[in-house]
Amino acid sequence: MSFNNVKQKLKEFLIDAKTDPRINKNEQPKEIEMNIGKQLPSDYKDFLKEYGGCYLESKKTSDEIEYDVCYKPIEKDPWMGKGDDTQLLEGFYGLANDHDSLQKAIDTYSDRFPRNI
Repeated sequence: MSFNNVKQKLKEFLIDAKTDPRINKNEQPKEIEMNIGKQLPSDYKDFLKEYGGCYLESKKTSDEIEYDVCYKPIEKDPWMGKGDDTQLLEGFYGLANDHDSLQKAIDTYSDRFPRNI
């Protein structure tokens, strides 16, 4: 999926972008790539430069119901219940200096995933 397709899809949601204005959006992705020893996908780098990190909310609202942003994963998560084919998507890690930082997430969870992830 190209970044333009992603951008079009994101117009369906309310986006709360979270980026520290002191962060250099061109340099931090390069630093992350150096730290992990791999290139980030170009559409993801474009996303980071445009949105940093962000939280998503559904544009569908009513007084009684709060709609979640959900997606259907390519592979079923072993923690998903029977008949449950969607998962909640709350946000994306991005360029930040806090708990929403992509680099902090990599540092925190790297021992839980195969190195090639």
